[in-house]
Amino acid sequence: MINLSERTYPYAEEVNEGILRHLRGARPGRVLDVGCGRGALGEAMRSLGWEVWGVESDATAAATARGRVHRLVEHDLLDVDGVAAALGEERFDVLVLSDVLEHLYDPHRVLSSYLRFVRPGGRVLVSVPNAVVFTNRVKWMLGRVEYEDTGVMDRTHICFFTARSARELVEAAGCRIEEVDSTPHLVRSFLPLVKRVLGGASGDPRALLDSPFYKAYMRFLYPLERWLCERWRGMLAFRIIVVGRVVDARDAEGPPLTVAMITMNEEGAVEKVIRDIQRVAPQAEVLLVDSSRDRTPEIAESLGARVIRQFPPKGYGPAMDMALRSARGRVVVTLDCDDTYPPEMIPVLAAMVDGGGCDVADGVRTWPKPAAMPWLNWFANVGFGLAASLVFGRVLVDLHSGMRAYRKSLIDELQYEPKGAALPVELLLRPMRMHRRVRLLRIAYRPRIGESTMRPLESAYWTMKRIWRARFS
Repeated sequence: MINLSERTYPYAEEVNEGILRHLRGARPGRVLDVGCGRGALGEAMRSLGWEVWGVESDATAAATARGRVHRLVEHDLLDVDGVAAALGEERFDVLVLSDVLEHLYDPHRVLSSYLRFVRPGGRVLVSVPNAVVFTNRVKWMLGRVEYEDTGVMDRTHICFFTARSARELVEAAGCRIEEVDSTPHLVRSFLPLVKRVLGGASGDPRALLDSPFYKAYMRFLYPLERWLCERWRGMLAFRIIVVGRVVDARDAEGPPLTVAMITMNEEGAVEKVIRDIQRVAPQAEVLLVDSSRDRTPEIAESLGARVIRQFPPKGYGPAMDMALRSARGRVVVTLDCDDTYPPEMIPVLAAMVDGGGCDVADGVRTWPKPAAMPWLNWFANVGFGLAASLVFGRVLVDLHSGMRAYRKSLIDELQYEPKGAALPVELLLRPMRMHRRVRLLRIAYRPRIGESTMRPLESAYWTMKRIWRARFS
């Protein structure tokens, strides 16, 4: 029987991997962790390079958290005006509410109120327990509704959520949903027993985090658990992670789509390519970063394209980085200006990102081998795909595709080195490492107009370097 007047053992410290996964690999910024507890998650976010501010009302937990985050506001988190007075004009790139909203009578009001502290276009990461996890379903079918010291049925929980209701909560607060993720419950269903064995006698809340068993579990078993959880989320998820984005008013002012190209002496193809783009995506912004000595920029501008001159040339990587960062659309589709890619796939790839639920949509050219691609290029692309597949543990077939759709907000978060060749390799692999949703779509590949400027040996060197960098740096 549970003693309602006191806890039978303290909340153990743990790091919410579901939250951390969406910060790892992103360009570090500022995080506001509301209800940060003892600061274990804040400390983990800080180790990734983020500047972490916490809000915590419990004095005991706040005393520990103060040494783990950059700054702590010890205040009742329900008194949002009081928190605002303490924060002043500070604004944050990411708002985190990890295992907080289920303890509140009005989670919608609290979440909506805290959005004022997020910069326009910033992210919101909400984590809540999954009320319909398989252990609860079994107990409820047997007529047993039992509250516990911790977990999904923690006796201090007031609101209960499913993946659908958690998504609706974040959406109703004023965010655009980017992803619904989860953490698994299979091993965690034994957590009360594990806590008693590892930390119950000593009362040390870090006993679980510091144990070799936990570290071995996170390294070897957790990835398999998460793979299963992704396929049966409603049954197997312990936590539901909702990733939202604060709607930026500027999104409504700019075009929904930018088609970006890097050009150098493409006057033989540029008019045809731009007219094809305007035919299939008439509302799109057409953007060129150009280093030509011929009439390419003049032709493009006469057709209504926006041209950014990069002269003298700085290389493909810096030019692509400039194009992606300068795009005004919510979605950016990259395209080579040599007529090798089918323009009719532009709206298809864009729709996969803008409303389709993914962050990157990659146009795959290499399977089966297109007639227009030389055999040497094809073998090289397949070989690089196999190398990346081994390193990342998933099937990858075309790392160098020049036709790809990106969510612009993802581009703003990505941290990469633009200098050097083969930048598309890193632009595909880093989102995968960040556990963002990447989808592949087979596309045609046509004979090019004009001569190729690719340097095979340099491209091969940078490809392997970027595979290694995207996975391990």
